[in-house]
Amino acid sequence: MKNARPVPILSCRQAETVESELLKDESENWSAIVRAGSGCAARFLDEFGARLPERPRILALIGKGHNGADASVAAREILARFPGAKIAAAHADENEMRKLALRAFRQLESSAPGMEKMSLSALPALASRRPHFDAMIEGLVGMNFRPPAKPHIQDAIRAANEIGASVKISMDIPAGVSEETGDSPAFRADVTYANGIAKKPLFEERNLEFAGRIRYVDTGFFDGNSPAARRFEAEADEFVARPKMLSKLNALRNAQSDKRTYGHLWIFAGSERFPGAAMLNVTAALRAGVGLVTAFVPKSLVPGFAAALPSAIWAGCEVGESGQMLPENLKLLDGMKTPTAILAGSGLTSAKDAREFVAGALAKFPEVPRVLDADAITPQLAKLERSAPLLMTPHAGEFLRLAPKADDECLRIACKEYGAHIALKGHVTRVCGGGAITRCTEGGPILSRGGSGDVLAGICGALAGRTDLKMGDGEEILCCASTWLGLAAECAFAEFGENVATGKEVADRLGGALKLI
Repeated sequence: MKNARPVPILSCRQAETVESELLKDESENWSAIVRAGSGCAARFLDEFGARLPERPRILALIGKGHNGADASVAAREILARFPGAKIAAAHADENEMRKLALRAFRQLESSAPGMEKMSLSALPALASRRPHFDAMIEGLVGMNFRPPAKPHIQDAIRAANEIGASVKISMDIPAGVSEETGDSPAFRADVTYANGIAKKPLFEERNLEFAGRIRYVDTGFFDGNSPAARRFEAEADEFVARPKMLSKLNALRNAQSDKRTYGHLWIFAGSERFPGAAMLNVTAALRAGVGLVTAFVPKSLVPGFAAALPSAIWAGCEVGESGQMLPENLKLLDGMKTPTAILAGSGLTSAKDAREFVAGALAKFPEVPRVLDADAITPQLAKLERSAPLLMTPHAGEFLRLAPKADDECLRIACKEYGAHIALKGHVTRVCGGGAITRCTEGGPILSRGGSGDVLAGICGALAGRTDLKMGDGEEILCCASTWLGLAAECAFAEFGENVATGKEVADRLGGALKLI
């Protein structure tokens, strides 16, 4: 799908150029504001709506420009979902508001007759009373901000950071964050909704503490006819993944298909020390729709695993003294039909025997796409002769087996050196095939727990093995898998919160995640 491809991350000046080409009059600007504000509200409600009380207390921070207009529209949409909400709005002087910002603010005011209004200069006094809100919506300044901020804006930002709220969100870019460095304070958001165009400052190391979780809100800017948008897209070396890239996974299956239509994934994972990784691999792969899964695991695990997941084929393997699978298990592969993809490494252990077993299996099938995770991410296994794509899913520590640092440049170099596509996992997962880097922003701290990487690897293996999907390349597979995992994590968060969900509960919500597309 053309409009599902990742979109470029631009500088604020580039974003301004694109917007000036696309939004030529008041009507087009207003339409963009409504799309941005309502899109932010929809994403917020999908992720956090279930966590809010029936009558939430909301504080909106409304600036004088279009960023303030976005915040007004978002607040109005959230109020429509929670008609019993109590809202307070700290706003810029109405005489100084831009025309469309005032229009949006007036609409918010009319939709909330009981709204408490105050000037931005009243925020420090409010902060001194130590109130607590269920949600705070920040739209003070936008991408055109250049430090230092005016004194009253600096005071407002400091006060907003002191005021308690269960979740604080920013429209497009947190107030005080810009491409330039300065002494101005910055708003600390829990979530930033990047409207239409994701801006480079959001992803800079110095601004990560202010941006929080980053969510891209697609307003169609890169599906139109802007010459600047096309030019910047062609020149870009950074992109952000769009959730709609998962749309193909919602398509109906062929009525004349059978299980073989959807591929056969082999998984080499687990050990007697780390049995759970294999179970999570298999669970995620089955949830991701691959037709057949054969899992090679220690034979002592097979009875329990087969009882828990009878949909998979469990091949019991001999193990050594430390519970690791042995090279002699290669005889199990004799006479077996060639799989459509191989996943190896999760919970395998770093034992030489286990890695030799995996190396032998990969060497037997050089024409089969392979996904290497965890203990299988080594220079030796990555450099095995092959004629099929290689995908790897390391976290930063595992990546250091392949490169001296886990920065963008080393990621590009490693992809070229090993001829691989790599998803470097983190708070924002970076996907690269040697050139541009795509940042996958879905998910959040709920994935900061053991098992999340095993779920991701299982999804990657399934998508690599599903010949019916006709994925473009390893980069598309990794972006889709990372985004899908992130959306499933958001579904689990809405149900359980971030502290009590497990990796299996995330995997079990892959189906629910597709309903968000």
